[in-house]
Amino acid sequence: MVDHYRKGDYSFSHFAENIEDYAIILLNADGIVEDWNKGAENIKGYNATEIIGENFNVFYTAEDRKNKVPEYLLDLAKKNGKVKTEGWRVRKDSTKFWGSISITVTKNDHEQVDGFIKITRDLSERKKSEDLLKQKNAMLLEAERAARMCSWTWDLESDIFGWSESAFDIFNINLDYRLNYEKFIRVIYSEDRAFVKQTVGDILRTKQFKEFSFRILAANKKVKDVTCIAKITFDEEGVPLRAIGTLQDVTEKHNYIRHIEAKNRKLEEIAQMQSHSVRSHIANILGVCEIFDFDNVNENEKTELVKELGEATKKLDNITRDIVMKTYE
Repeated sequence: MVDHYRKGDYSFSHFAENIEDYAIILLNADGIVEDWNKGAENIKGYNATEIIGENFNVFYTAEDRKNKVPEYLLDLAKKNGKVKTEGWRVRKDSTKFWGSISITVTKNDHEQVDGFIKITRDLSERKKSEDLLKQKNAMLLEAERAARMCSWTWDLESDIFGWSESAFDIFNINLDYRLNYEKFIRVIYSEDRAFVKQTVGDILRTKQFKEFSFRILAANKKVKDVTCIAKITFDEEGVPLRAIGTLQDVTEKHNYIRHIEAKNRKLEEIAQMQSHSVRSHIANILGVCEIFDFDNVNENEKTELVKELGEATKKLDNITRDIVMKTYE
């Protein structure tokens, strides 16, 4: 059909001319532009008289021309009959657009390559949307990692889990999409598995999701505390279909809580020592001091009282040291 067009076939010319969303460009075997349609003029910015006779490499960036990308694509098309690619292309006014390109060889009656049909579509808007989505996903991933959190989905009909990339940071294993419920249960710390199974069963039965925490055993053998929250969708008959939620590594938070609880226990011990041990020895010392007020105490009794006073003071000193040591633990 292309050979006929080159010989002046009006039908192909009319067909190509009426396509304005695609740039249809005819190249000879050396990549020289021989003809193109209205769509090419709209996308590229050149009119036919400006571009016919020029090498098609003018549509490529300076870097691509330096790396001989145009020549490589023609060679690839010659080898395979056709090549498809996407990339940045340059308009007449030097602005860039993201193009989807297809290059197909044409052959003469002797099966020799005598040219190419190059079809380009401007996908800049799609590229912009994809880049924006990638940017948002990257921001979400960074936010998840900063919060030590991952997102997940669970298709209850197929029993397949899906995980966000940050799940690797929590589990230290690659959680592929084929992970099912039973395999996930194996990741849970053995002492918490029964609790998780019961909790999940209660949620599916009552249709009320509640936040709950449990421990997992990561691939590096570290036990981690995690908190799970989710939303479950049901069909019209109340059958659970899908769950989506987050899993957050709260190990650091729980370790801090355990640290505070341990400190509180030590403070309670200190308070108990102060309220009982210290006060009892102080009472002994005060009692001895009161005895010294009596005039009828003889020397032997005074010696014994001084001895008792010294022992009580030593005990009080030891208790005080213990309190100080516990304070710094």
